[in-house]
Amino acid sequence: MLTESARERAWEEFVVGKREPAVAPVVLGSWLRSRDEFHVDPALERSPIVLPEDEWSPRRERLEALGVGGPALARFGEELRETQDMLALCDADGCVARD
Repeated sequence: MLTESARERAWEEFVVGKREPAVAPVVLGSWLRSRDEFHVDPALERSPIVLPEDEWSPRRERLEALGVGGPALARFGEELRETQDMLALCDADGCVARD
C-alpha cells in the first residue's frame, strides 16, 4: 500500500511527467481510463463540466434509480471518513451524482 506522499508523487509523475507510475494496477487503470476514455484532464483542480438542467434531468433519474444502494454507500462513506479517499456514485456514462 502506498503512503499518502508516495501516492502524491505517483500522481505528479502521471500528470506532469506523463509516465505510468508504480501504483496498483487498479489505480493506474482508473487513472488511464479517466484520461484516455473520458478525457478528464488530470491536471485540473475541479471538473469544468456542469450540465444544463435539460441534460441533467434524465441522468438524475437514472442515478436516483441507483439510490437503493444508499445504505451500502453510507456504510462505505463511514469507513472513508478518516481517509483521504472518496466515494462517488456515477451513471453508466461516468456522470457523478451530486446533491
